[in-house]
Amino acid sequence: MPQVSRYVITLNKAQQQSLMRVFSRKHPMPQYGKKAWFRHYKAFRRTVTVGPHCAMVQWSGMWLGIEHDGYTHS
Repeated sequence: MPQVSRYVITLNKAQQQSLMRVFSRKHPMPQYGKKAWFRHYKAFRRTVTVGPHCAMVQWSGMWLGIEHDGYTHS
């Protein structure tokens, strides 16, 4: 079984907001059932890795980089 490293990735506020916008593109926040939505968002947030000078997350078959100022690019 491959070993998974458990590094704590800290995102600043701008990166957190950008990550939530990316997640909300496919999964808009429902009026009801917010606990389930947030649980899925937290699971998505755990997939964030550190890239060169930005946070990296895989989304829709591509890698997105989220800069420190919140700018998101592929």
